Amino acid sequence: MQELLINQGINREAVEELSRIKSEPDWLRKMRLLAWSIFESSSYPSWRGIDFSAIRFDELYILPPFEKSKEDVRSLDRLFSHGAPIAGNLLQLNSSHVEVIMDESLTDKGVVFTSLERAAIEFPEMVKRYFFTDAVKFTENKFVAMNGALWTGGMFLYIPPHTEVTEPLQFSLIADDNQGALFPHLLVVVDEGSSITLVDHSTAANGEAPAFVSGIVEIFARSSSRINYLSVQDYGSMSWNFTLKRAILSADSQILWGEIGLGSRVSRVGVEVVLREPGANAQLMGIYFGRDGQHLEYDTLQLHEAPHAKSDLLYKGALKDKAHSVFHGLIRVNPGAQGTDAYQANRNLLLSNQARANSLPTLEIEANDVRCTHGATVGPIDPEQLFYLMGRGIDRQLAERLLVLGFFNQVLQHIPLEYVRERVQEHIEQQMK
Repeated sequence: MQELLINQGINREAVEELSRIKSEPDWLRKMRLLAWSIFESSSYPSWRGIDFSAIRFDELYILPPFEKSKEDVRSLDRLFSHGAPIAGNLLQLNSSHVEVIMDESLTDKGVVFTSLERAAIEFPEMVKRYFFTDAVKFTENKFVAMNGALWTGGMFLYIPPHTEVTEPLQFSLIADDNQGALFPHLLVVVDEGSSITLVDHSTAANGEAPAFVSGIVEIFARSSSRINYLSVQDYGSMSWNFTLKRAILSADSQILWGEIGLGSRVSRVGVEVVLREPGANAQLMGIYFGRDGQHLEYDTLQLHEAPHAKSDLLYKGALKDKAHSVFHGLIRVNPGAQGTDAYQANRNLLLSNQARANSLPTLEIEANDVRCTHGATVGPIDPEQLFYLMGRGIDRQLAERLLVLGFFNQVLQHIPLEYVRERVQEHIEQQMK
C-alpha cells in the first residue's frame, strides 16, 4: 500500500485502489467515485488572496501508513504530551490510525470512538445516516469533494442518549512526510441529553510537513446535548490547509467551539454553526497567530434557521513579520427566526508594519424581532500600555509578549481544559521570542 500511495499520485485510479485496499463496502466505494467526479468537474473556489496555481496536485500523494512504533508516534504528539486525565485517545499518523484507547466504562455505555474507516464497516447504517448527507455535501466546493474521494483514517464518535463523558476524548493527527497530502474527516454525533469534550489536534512531526490538507468536520448536537469542541492546528510552515467544519444544533443544545490556528503556510478554515431548532446556543471562540509570510483565513457562519436561538462569536488574531489574515464572518437570520440573539466580533493586533489583517463582519437579517450586533478592530499594540510596562523595568520584548498574551486571554479563559490553554500559551510565547 505504501508504494502505491507514493507513486500513484492523486487521480481516479488512486481513489479506486484506495477503496480496494481498504476492503470497503460497495456503497462507500461508489461515494468516493461520485465525489471524485464532482472534484474533477468543479472549478476552484473564488477565494480572494489564494493562488491555487502554486499547488502541484499532480505531484501530491496520500501520505503513506506509519512505519514507527506506537511509542515513537506518541512522542511526536508534542502539544498534548501531558499527564492530564482523558477518557480516550485516537492517534493517527499520516493516512492510518496507530491506536485507539478508551475507558472501558464508556464502551459499556454504548459510546463509539473509533476510526471512520472502521466505523464504516462495523456501524454502516449509522455512518450512512450522517456521513456527507446533512451537515456537509460533496457539491459545496472542489476541496470538499476531494476529501469525499480521498479521506483516510479519520474519526467517528457517537455518544448515546443521556450519557455524560466527564473526561475529554482526543483525536491527534500527525503528519510525518514533507510532500504528501492529508484528508482527515471527523464525524461526531452527540445524542439527546448527552455531553462531551473533544480535543482535535493536527500537527506536523517536523516543521515542513505536510504539503496539502483537505479536511472535514461534521458535528451533530441532538436535543439538550452539550459539546465542548476544541481544535488546535499546527501544521508545517509549507502546508496548504483547506478545512470545512460545520455543526448542526437541535433544540436546546449547546456547543462551545474553540478554534486555534498556529501553523501552515496558507490556511482557510470554514467554521459554521446551523442553529436548526429553538433554544440552540453556540459560543464560538478563536485564536490565530501568524508569522513570517503566513496567510490565514477564517470564514465563519452563524446560521439562525429557528426562532429563539443564540450565537456569540469572538475571534482574536495577532500577526507579526509579513503575515496576513482575512476574517469573513456572517450572521444570517432566516425568515421566521424571531427572537434571535447573535453577536460577532473580530479583533486583530499587528505586531509589525508589514503585517496585514482584513476583517469583514456581515449581517443578513430577514426577521424583524432580533438582536444582532457585530464589530471588528485592527491596530498595533497600545503604546500607552507598552510604555506603562516598560516604565516599570520590563524590557520591550517581554512587555509586548505580555500584552499579546493578555489580548488572547479573553478567549483562552473560556477553554475548559487547562493543559490545552497552557500548550497554546507556550506556543505563542515561543513564537514571540
